[in-house]
Amino acid sequence: VLSAVSEDDFIKGHLVVPNTVHTISENALKSVVYLKSIELPSSLKKIEKGAFARCDFLSSITIPSSVKEIDDNAFYNCSNSCFYCITAWLYRNGWQQLWKATGNW
Repeated sequence: VLSAVSEDDFIKGHLVVPNTVHTISENALKSVVYLKSIELPSSLKKIEKGAFARCDFLSSITIPSSVKEIDDNAFYNCSNSCFYCITAWLYRNGWQQLWKATGNW
């Protein structure tokens, strides 16, 4: 479980989540302003509530097909470019998930 990070975990705004992580916990990366891009592992199964909320500069994220659940507001109030990054997952799992994951429609 990834539950928190520090600025030292990043390389120029980029974070690589280890393959041992299966869940990104609630509010784990909430309001992390220096997060610009993230690589999620194929081991990831779930993204919990608020995990990426208010990540204003997040512009590059690919959600692997292994993710089966994204909780309410996981991407609440993220940058507009973040919405485009999660569309492949939304296409696979149903567009009704958009409001649930982002709190926006």
